[in-house]
Amino acid sequence: MLRDIDDQKKASVKEVEDSQAMGDGLSLAVLIYSALCVLLTVVIAVFLPKIYPDNSAWVNVKRMILLAVIWPIAYIDFKTLRIPNLFVVYGLICRAIILVFEFFLGNPYIWVSLLSEAIAAG
Repeated sequence: MLRDIDDQKKASVKEVEDSQAMGDGLSLAVLIYSALCVLLTVVIAVFLPKIYPDNSAWVNVKRMILLAVIWPIAYIDFKTLRIPNLFVVYGLICRAIILVFEFFLGNPYIWVSLLSEAIAAG
């Protein structure tokens, strides 16, 4: 009897995981969260130059890309309590692309940034 209940729980957990993996769980809350994320990102994009007038446009673009990567990660982490490796790889690819541009645009603090990131990576 106990084994049957355990099997039923495993089956229901498996169904929920499968529906989440297939994207069947698109609800009104997800749409509201997505709309708020886009709205907040646009607001931040407008106000970043006003709050930090000494920053270049490049620094603001880096922050916007970081926000664009973090919003979906935060939602998925909140719902499933894990961060898929695909998002980690996506973030690393974005950072590598930004790093190439920083190198060629002549960021004077690129070595400080690289050292800080190396220390943070452990």
